Amino acid sequence: MSPARLPLAILIPARNEAARLASALESVLNQPAAEIWVINDDSHDATPDLVRQFQARDSRVHLLTLSGSDPGWTGKNRALRAGALATAQPWLLLLDADVVLLPGCLETVWRRLGGDQPAPRFEALSLSPEQILGSWAERLFQPAIFAELELAFPIARVNSPDDPCAAANGQFICIRRELYLEIGATQPAWRRQVLEDVALAVWLKQTRRRYAFYSGQGLARARMYTGLRSLWRGWRKNLYALLPARRMLLAAGAGLFVLAGIGLALARHAGLALAAGAAAAGLWLHLLSAWPHAAGADHMLTEPTPAMPSRLRRGVGLFLIPWLYFTSAWQMRVRRRVSWKGRTLPATAPPAQNWEKIGMEHLPGE
Repeated sequence: MSPARLPLAILIPARNEAARLASALESVLNQPAAEIWVINDDSHDATPDLVRQFQARDSRVHLLTLSGSDPGWTGKNRALRAGALATAQPWLLLLDADVVLLPGCLETVWRRLGGDQPAPRFEALSLSPEQILGSWAERLFQPAIFAELELAFPIARVNSPDDPCAAANGQFICIRRELYLEIGATQPAWRRQVLEDVALAVWLKQTRRRYAFYSGQGLARARMYTGLRSLWRGWRKNLYALLPARRMLLAAGAGLFVLAGIGLALARHAGLALAAGAAAAGLWLHLLSAWPHAAGADHMLTEPTPAMPSRLRRGVGLFLIPWLYFTSAWQMRVRRRVSWKGRTLPATAPPAQNWEKIGMEHLPGE
């Protein structure tokens, strides 16, 4: 290993990711990681062939192929654990296939970890990458969703050891290998978590581990979804477990008042239409009043040509996301199943308001 390389293995779980994986691999080849592992999770596309092309270019790239599925694990958790067992590097970077690392990313993360010190500052560190917005659906939904996530999981609270608020972004988690293997070995409920990143953060806090959560602005970038269909399917599997119900109910109420006002205006009931409009405006402004405390949300979004001012876009999105939220609630609370990447999984995450109160041993699971 070159002395300049960090004692860290990048693990990328990949199930049918041929369309996105090349950009991720191009970016990690320029990072000083000792090893790069792509775990092919029973893909049916050209994912393994693509990885072999990168293997020919760089000896650090390794391909690990899994077949079928394991009923005791979600696909992602199983794939990452297989990668963690395959490497001997003391540090792991768990990286999604849609993430591109920007120049200097790993060096900056390594300094924040204190990886060169005998006692590192942190044992785990997660970044929330900048989000690339391409389609109109992404531009309408993502700004409001990320603003709401910032309200639900304020970074100052997450990074306070004495505050039970815990969060992580599964797109980018750097963690000591032995710590990651420990949660997989000792916490059966975690193995089946669809929202495995927040559950990991809860465990880290409750076991008094040293971890931190930062904005990934200028360090990493991702395009989570490529349109309304993929966005709807992606957030549907976990939005209910992330956002508080009260704000979503108020946002839905504001939307219903808007629709009622339009209907009453068309029916020539001007007074009732104005009353409905005033109620909608009141609820909407009440919800928007919290957003100055989510000032970082707009900085996390990257798009070639902004379609409208960011505050207006977030406000419009706030009328839309409750319907996605209620779809997620239906999947998780009524059907108790979520579908993702061709697999059906049990809905194992608790409602958003319960994350701070629940212990790992009480997480729902099959």
